[in-house]
Amino acid sequence: MKDLYRCLEDQIPELLQAIAEAWRLPFADVEPRLQARHLGEAMLAPGALETLLSTLSDDARSLLDDLVRAGGVVPAQRLAPAYGTIRRDGPARLAREQPWRSPANPLEELYFAGLVDRANAAIGDYTGPVVLVPTQFVALLTPNLGAPAPLELQSVDAPATQCDEGNALAEDLFALLVTVRHNQVPAPARDPDQPGLRPWPQVELEPRLQGEPRAARLALIAQLANKLGLLREVDGWLRPGPRAREWLRISDARRARSLFLGWRDDRRWSELGQLLSLRFGEQIDVVSARRALIEVLAECPADRWLSTESFLQAVKRRRPDLLRADADYSTWRVTDVSTGEALTGPSSWDRVEGALVRHLLFTSLRWLGVVAVDGSAEQGDAIRITAQGAQLLAGGSGERVPEPPPGDPLAHIADDLRIEIGLRNSLYERWQLERFAQWERQDTQAHYRVSADSLWRGYNAGVEVTQVVRFLKRVSGDQLPDAALRELLSWGGRFGRVSLREMLLLQTDDERTMKQITSRAELRALLGNALSPTTCLVERSKATRLLQELQALNIWPKLLG
Repeated sequence: MKDLYRCLEDQIPELLQAIAEAWRLPFADVEPRLQARHLGEAMLAPGALETLLSTLSDDARSLLDDLVRAGGVVPAQRLAPAYGTIRRDGPARLAREQPWRSPANPLEELYFAGLVDRANAAIGDYTGPVVLVPTQFVALLTPNLGAPAPLELQSVDAPATQCDEGNALAEDLFALLVTVRHNQVPAPARDPDQPGLRPWPQVELEPRLQGEPRAARLALIAQLANKLGLLREVDGWLRPGPRAREWLRISDARRARSLFLGWRDDRRWSELGQLLSLRFGEQIDVVSARRALIEVLAECPADRWLSTESFLQAVKRRRPDLLRADADYSTWRVTDVSTGEALTGPSSWDRVEGALVRHLLFTSLRWLGVVAVDGSAEQGDAIRITAQGAQLLAGGSGERVPEPPPGDPLAHIADDLRIEIGLRNSLYERWQLERFAQWERQDTQAHYRVSADSLWRGYNAGVEVTQVVRFLKRVSGDQLPDAALRELLSWGGRFGRVSLREMLLLQTDDERTMKQITSRAELRALLGNALSPTTCLVERSKATRLLQELQALNIWPKLLG
């Protein structure tokens, strides 16, 4: 960084005259070096800076504070989308037009007051034009820095049509887990161009879906299930993953936070490809963009409808470098698909970064329950931070699943074994209920029905009727009706009197071959009941091992369909 005297020494006399006028200081007609020295001493005199700051516009003062917070030096192009640039006028034009009397933007206002200067410097990985605050001013201003100026947001009336997804994403992920547990769902083939992404499997969840069946939303659900370890692939089939049970046990707040953080930090998931009007010719770190957007969202008031456009402009002012943290547009390759126009500079912020912010608000952030949106159009004019969103943006989450109040059971059970169960903090109980009950519908509660068929399905999955009774008594606060209990016990008494097992048939051409096989103890352990001297049963689960043992004996069976 440069100190004030070096900054002034590098300026031409016409600019030094402008700075002296801003500070209301006499301008001596001496050689430039002495002019810079006298001017610098006067600018650093006690009280001089405070007097000048009182004359600045609010935007210029806010920009100066932001520059000081950033350490006093930032890439010039990072400021351009929100604050413009500093004109490069020669001595003659400066003397003739005196642009300091009507600066074009807050950046020029600071420049003509000598509070910032231009230079070329290196900042991290960036090397190029920068805007800097002289070191003496950084030292004077830093101790008095307050909080950043609040965002300039416009409140609007609540829209007639509102879309608040709440916990719909978690509910739909739960429906997917239930579906793959009870059905043979083939694992989808992965895209070789995007090996880290989990495509949506060939499964229909309607009418169970609580959110919209939009392809991008379903893909996000599948991706989050994969990233959080909730799904796994077993022999080509999808099954609940090793972390699914624990994920279902935690509170709604912690579950929402796991989805929010999973999305925020996933480098393999990118909404840029969903912006069909734009084509990106390079890899862009969308995770940094999400984090920057979240920081701005966290400053917004909750439960108040805000103009979407005013929020976009607030992001533009607070984070003009949303997609280009290094402010280097020299490799920026973004094209407007409809016109072929190259959107290559900071002036394209509204069409690129602005389009991404709007898209994130009305897709991912809405689906995650962070914002509610105006539902009257594809991308409406109003947004609102939800109560859940405010908690997520603040980094908070519930640590435990709260116990229901005494006398307030989680579920109500009717005589005909229809069950109504509350949605709040009940996913794990519903996960258990789904083993022996049939889901019917969902509104403010989830509605299930236990039938002989659903109970039999659970029985064959290892759920005994006595376990079902204990579970229903627990979730209903020991309010299981006598009629329902009798029905359960009656059905349970019919189960298991007959067994049906899937078996294979091993058949030899002669008794001699069968005796050769059964003479070996390791092979006898793999065989079932004999049906004749040349045939016996084999459990399907033991077929692969038996085949390997037979081949080791140089016996190569013919496999019949």
